[in-house]
Amino acid sequence: MRLFVIWLVIIGTFRASGEACTFDAHNSLGSQLNLLRQIVKVPSNDSLDIFKRALQCRDRIWTAGASGTRKIFFVDRASLTGCEFQPESLHCTPLQTETLQDPTLRNELVDLAGYAVFPGGSGRIETLILNKSPQDIVSRIESVSTSIVQKSKVNVLKCRPMTSARTVGIQSLSLPQSENDLAGFFMHEDFHFYQRKWKQQIRTSAPPIVLTAKLYTLWERVTFYLSRFARGNSVEKINALAHAKFYYLELKKLSPVLAESLSNRDEGTAAFVEARAGVLASESCEIAESELRRLTGEKLTAMAEQHLSVGEPSPYVLGALASHAMELLGRSNWKKDVENSGLTPVELLFEKVEAVPPASLESPSEALAECLTGGR
Repeated sequence: MRLFVIWLVIIGTFRASGEACTFDAHNSLGSQLNLLRQIVKVPSNDSLDIFKRALQCRDRIWTAGASGTRKIFFVDRASLTGCEFQPESLHCTPLQTETLQDPTLRNELVDLAGYAVFPGGSGRIETLILNKSPQDIVSRIESVSTSIVQKSKVNVLKCRPMTSARTVGIQSLSLPQSENDLAGFFMHEDFHFYQRKWKQQIRTSAPPIVLTAKLYTLWERVTFYLSRFARGNSVEKINALAHAKFYYLELKKLSPVLAESLSNRDEGTAAFVEARAGVLASESCEIAESELRRLTGEKLTAMAEQHLSVGEPSPYVLGALASHAMELLGRSNWKKDVENSGLTPVELLFEKVEAVPPASLESPSEALAECLTGGR
């Protein structure tokens, strides 16, 4: 789906303070919210240079040879010029005029913000189209970001006084962005093509879910403990995964559909890839693994806090945090297990974890949960 369409979905996601929040796994805030949260500074390089820098570290982002069957076009909407990118050589060949004049491609470019997908068929390979101009991406996103931020702040500021020390911090949306975050975003979208090689999942299809205060509380607890494991000190990590599994099982018992949606395999691993790619683009391909993991954990917990702050369950957060947890645990084969088993990172992580409730069943303030969910 083109990003412009997704922006409209985002705008409609924030409800008036008296309404319940609903969650649709296919129309959640997702990585586009993260992109909004990050954009402030217009990158100095064009998107092609940004993507090249990320690809030079690709073997450290996932596994060697992790690429899908696709073409990659970089297109400048204003000048209607572009090139076809060759990932192996990092070379971009100018596109022919007839390709750029293709009506289907031109239709995609009308709404192009960050990326679009040019469909395959009729002898054509599916193509990932990336906007060559970061300035264009920033201006298009900023044109709608003000209303999104204001709508979310109403909810956040209204509920902030009820924040407890046991809750992952409530924070308002902010928009710091660098070209390194764009590098992660581009790698996220490209990674989806590689995922098509993985074992197919059998998942249920369900209507949007009404997020009640109880469901919010359980989701917040799972996120809190996975975040604590991802970023906490050695003392805080003790039993964090066991507590996370306990609350996840409680959530699954109360709403299996929501639990399944929140542990999304494809978006969770793509969000993990996005975070690592952003760190590598910011630092270097030679960064020590310990530092890469620390900075990746900071990015992922910030993403978790962002979604918690607006009461928006996301199919990105738990899967990304679970992926990072398995990386921290040194489970060497976890990526291949995700690819070949059809299981999600959350399911794989918790397979080897015993569920243990906290000594006291702590939870965020019930008033906070009720506020963020409109009292349902």
